[in-house]
Amino acid sequence: EVVLNNHHTVSVTDELIISACTNVTMSNGVRIFVEGRITVEGTSNCPVYFDYAGGGDHMGIQFNSTSNGRGSRIDNASIIHSTYGLTIYGSDPYLANVTIWNADDVGVDMFNSATPTIRDMVIDEAGQDWNFPTYWRYGIGLSIGAGSAPNIDGLTISDAVTRGVNLWGNSGGLLRNITISNITGATLSVPAGIWVEDSIPLITDVNINRADNGVFVRHQTPSWITRPSFSNLIIENSQYRGVMVEQYNHSQYFNLPTNAIFNNLEIRGTG
Repeated sequence: EVVLNNHHTVSVTDELIISACTNVTMSNGVRIFVEGRITVEGTSNCPVYFDYAGGGDHMGIQFNSTSNGRGSRIDNASIIHSTYGLTIYGSDPYLANVTIWNADDVGVDMFNSATPTIRDMVIDEAGQDWNFPTYWRYGIGLSIGAGSAPNIDGLTISDAVTRGVNLWGNSGGLLRNITISNITGATLSVPAGIWVEDSIPLITDVNINRADNGVFVRHQTPSWITRPSFSNLIIENSQYRGVMVEQYNHSQYFNLPTNAIFNNLEIRGTG
């Protein structure tokens, strides 16, 4: 077992290797910063755990832009009881068979043209510990923002309060084989299985079940384009809307750079 009572930084010239079966216990507010390279060598029979010490949530792992192109890889790991699971600024880690459980704010948070590769990720119960939130940005499974474009194949998100997948800020990427369920409970923003704002992703082979809103597409910023493409999308048992596409400023209806494309869409059980 490894115990972290303070922040740990992997410097730009270093590599941190965490062997299979390792339990990393992190104190309240502690975060691992990756400037260089991290390699987590978990296996299906012997994963690596990043857990809290019991006195408050840790802050997960943050990849900074200097780690881009350095070959960071996390295999078969679970991140438990954190405020943020993985935060990625302009970097490209490979993340396979990662589980993030009970992240208060965001399970995976991408900024500054982040381009991670994600395979078979599970995010469960984001935001469930919040009782009286004072800001809207909590309970989000996976957020793709500020020009980021991940390559995702295999993503399961369940029991998040605000969003399953949240795209914003001129972002994109390829997302496929996605299962989202039970996205409900937010009071300070629109809860949705998939939220797309000012972005141009390609999203395919998706099942959304029991989200307050299945897919919500909003064009917010006049100088950007909102053009998501969806294919093979099933939305079931939404509380309010299966699909919503809108321009936030309704007075600009004559200038609508929004073109949401849906191929092979099924909606059933709304309301």
